[in-house]
Amino acid sequence: ALQQQHSAMLAQRAACGELEQQETLARMELMEQQAGGAVRLAERQPSMAARLSEAQSAAHANRVQCESLEQALEESKEALASKERDMEALRDAQSDADAGVQQREVVRTESERRAVIASEHPAA
Repeated sequence: ALQQQHSAMLAQRAACGELEQQETLARMELMEQQAGGAVRLAERQPSMAARLSEAQSAAHANRVQCESLEQALEESKEALASKERDMEALRDAQSDADAGVQQREVVRTESERRAVIASEHPAA
């Protein structure tokens, strides 16, 4: 009986040793996988950094272009306002000229009417 217990104990020790070995191998595999993941991440970091740098450069270029377009838009608005003022001044001048023409027409018509009346009724 003692011999059987001893054999069972040795078998348990062997099984424990085998389990410890399996656990150690599993841990080593896990560490290898983690290390591989870290290596792949490290390998991707330069390309990720390059892409980030490109994106920052593109954003800066877009910001500069946007500022340039905003400035051009503001200048266009100012030019349009100036043209509108010029057009208003031209309309005012045209209106004044039209009024002058009408006034001259009235004076000429009145002068012609008086001339006709004077020719019909010579002064005695």
